[in-house]
Amino acid sequence: ELVEDAKIFNEFINTDTFPEVPQSNRRMRRDPVPALYDMAYVDAEYIRTILMTAYRKWLTTDDSFIILAKFLFPFFFRYKTVCDLNVSTLENIQIQACTAIQNSTESKNITLEKIIKYVLQFDDDVIFSNNLITRFEPPSSDHAKFILHHVESFLNPNRSTTFREHPYHFQNDLELEHVLPGSPKLNDTDPVNNWDKEKFFENYDYDEHKIIEKFEKWKVKLGNLTLLGNPANGYVSNYSFIKKRNFEKTVSGSLTKLGYNSSDLQLNKITIMKIQDTDDDRDEWNTESIIERGTYLYEKCEEIWKLPEIFCTNIDCIKNTRPTKLTGKFSDVSIEKCSEKIGSD
Repeated sequence: ELVEDAKIFNEFINTDTFPEVPQSNRRMRRDPVPALYDMAYVDAEYIRTILMTAYRKWLTTDDSFIILAKFLFPFFFRYKTVCDLNVSTLENIQIQACTAIQNSTESKNITLEKIIKYVLQFDDDVIFSNNLITRFEPPSSDHAKFILHHVESFLNPNRSTTFREHPYHFQNDLELEHVLPGSPKLNDTDPVNNWDKEKFFENYDYDEHKIIEKFEKWKVKLGNLTLLGNPANGYVSNYSFIKKRNFEKTVSGSLTKLGYNSSDLQLNKITIMKIQDTDDDRDEWNTESIIERGTYLYEKCEEIWKLPEIFCTNIDCIKNTRPTKLTGKFSDVSIEKCSEKIGSD
């Protein structure tokens, strides 16, 4: 059993060995491999165990397995990566889901439905949104690149990529770029190269945004991060925003764009070169820029990692998206009712 599980684990980590699905399924995104890539990238060990159990019991080409994979990762991303909530809850979810898959006498579809309903009780849109906007800072450069990659793919779904073969292949040529640099130029002999701290905080309102008024704290905010290729990332370095935006250098005898103006990423075209909400050319970078661009990215994250919702079947119920929380018993999933308790539904 350990040998067989080791093979499954290897397929999850090295997905080139994962069983193939028909090309038509890939085009319809009925393929679990992109979700497995995501799980491996952020080391989502708790949900991986659930999928290993499903792998043993279900066919990997079944919709039930594919849906389970594509459901579990957004939940993990929201619950643990962004909100950093209780690991013991993840352990309990793992036990309940694995037990259900292993021992259920019902069909795969019914078991899957119960697992989804059970897991959804531990997700909260309000908590997720609040964490994204006010608290979340990517815990590492890899996490930041992961998020920005998905936002770029969302903004530009037609980008040339063979996602199943290597969904992050274009990242290999990209570096994480801090628009406000880690070590901004402040005393360059040419003032055009410098960052102006006073101007950076010109429209800043601490009471409204609740963000510490320290210059260096802003560099790690998601709204300040983007992706930029080499050698452009090295050239723009610690210069002022305008200098980085329009950076040009003579290369092999010709003047070449090497700043944000050289990037073909939608992430840079519509949120760095332009102001994302107005499409006007962006000519400054300050706290307001980071907050507004951050909110824009957060909204995309909510769309990318959105989870299904549970609705009351009573059409007279106007508050039908907040079912009563379960007591933690998996067996209660099918009998749980809407918290409004209108009539018998």
